Amino acid sequence: MNSRREFLSTTSTLIGAAAVSAMLPERQLYATGQRALTDLSAVDAVAAMRNGDINAEDYAKALLDRADALHSLNAFLTLDREMVLDAARAADNRRSTGIRLGALHGLPIPEKDSVNTKALPRTNGTPALRNYRPKDDAAAIKPLFAQGAILMGKTNMHELSHGLPATTSPSVR
Repeated sequence: MNSRREFLSTTSTLIGAAAVSAMLPERQLYATGQRALTDLSAVDAVAAMRNGDINAEDYAKALLDRADALHSLNAFLTLDREMVLDAARAADNRRSTGIRLGALHGLPIPEKDSVNTKALPRTNGTPALRNYRPKDDAAAIKPLFAQGAILMGKTNMHELSHGLPATTSPSVR
């Protein structure tokens, strides 16, 4: 049985390998105007951001706009647009300085509301925890942030994880 540390290390390595594979010469890179930004896979988006074909702020805006357009699905409990765009701008600034970029550079990732993130509250889908703010990020997502991923928001879930999968409960707001 693998330890938690081995699991996190292996997972981080696999994610990094997927992002690096997108940068290989034989892979067709995103060309501005050919596809909508929201049609890009995560691997293609990271490759395009690392290469400067698109910037992280535009990609984040496209994803946030798409989430807003589909608000009726109740997919997100928490979206902090300015937080995401500030983080994307910071990613673009890092790229412009020429410093080494992480394997997930600029990639906005959603997190389930049951996962601790210090940047956003964790309600576990219940109004009783509406104001709970974790002091630290969960160990499972720290490696993602260390590789340049951006927290996009917290996704909906059944209250305290009780309920059937594939249905969305109303917002806890």
